[in-house]
Amino acid sequence: MYAQTDDFDEPGPNAPNVELPEEEGPVWNEDQFPNPIPDHPLAPKDGAIELHLSKTPSGSSKDLVFRLTNVSDKPINLLYGTWPYEHAYFQILDHRGKLVKEVNHLILLSLLRGKPKVLHLEPSETYSEALLIFHLAENQLLAGDYKVKAVFRYRDVEVHSDAINLSYSPLEKA
Repeated sequence: MYAQTDDFDEPGPNAPNVELPEEEGPVWNEDQFPNPIPDHPLAPKDGAIELHLSKTPSGSSKDLVFRLTNVSDKPINLLYGTWPYEHAYFQILDHRGKLVKEVNHLILLSLLRGKPKVLHLEPSETYSEALLIFHLAENQLLAGDYKVKAVFRYRDVEVHSDAINLSYSPLEKA
């Protein structure tokens, strides 16, 4: 079961009746997502989430598919400002496994963040999204084959994906 699979529409909250935690002061208001994320009902615990990356189908304009699965026996809620994958960092490694660049979508989100949204995942449910990642580091990468893995950090939970092999070819400028 998938919570979100549409590559083109902006995901919204899929748990419309979930109440967000109450916070006072500038940490939580309608214009800014909280940092750090406050404790809240159904926050995931260690071991509750699995993270997987896979290649996109041939011909796709996206680089990879990002999947978060609730592997616990209880529902979980993940708070986010713009997209659920904003809590993920993508590590681009060379053929020897050496880190070339770590990227995330936070630079793109700084102007878009607003009132928090909720991604609700029932047990065994998966959130899936096809993403671009190479464009976040394109001026720092040469054409070639890379390994990419992800780290998802949410409060005190950190989940790592296995690495996948991807090829990068920079777009030629006209």
